[in-house]
Amino acid sequence: MVGLSFLIQIGALANAAVATLVLALVIALGYRRIAGADGNANASERPSESTEGPPLESWRHVYDVDKADADREITAVQEQASDLAEADNEARR
Repeated sequence: MVGLSFLIQIGALANAAVATLVLALVIALGYRRIAGADGNANASERPSESTEGPPLESWRHVYDVDKADADREITAVQEQASDLAEADNEARR
């Protein structure tokens, strides 16, 4: 009997924990929906940026820098690969 009442208490505690998690999830989703609606209203008041035409100058600069770095890295890896291939060929001779 004592073991059964203990199991009932554990079950009730588990049910309460699940109910609390579900309630927290519902509250979080409701808050997110309300906060998102306010954020969308504020976004409509601001002038929207045009997606037509060339990208912003700052992004163009970042892209060019990243592209140059990537090209240098690719060149370095290709040089290492050719050096290793030459060393492998010389070792086989």
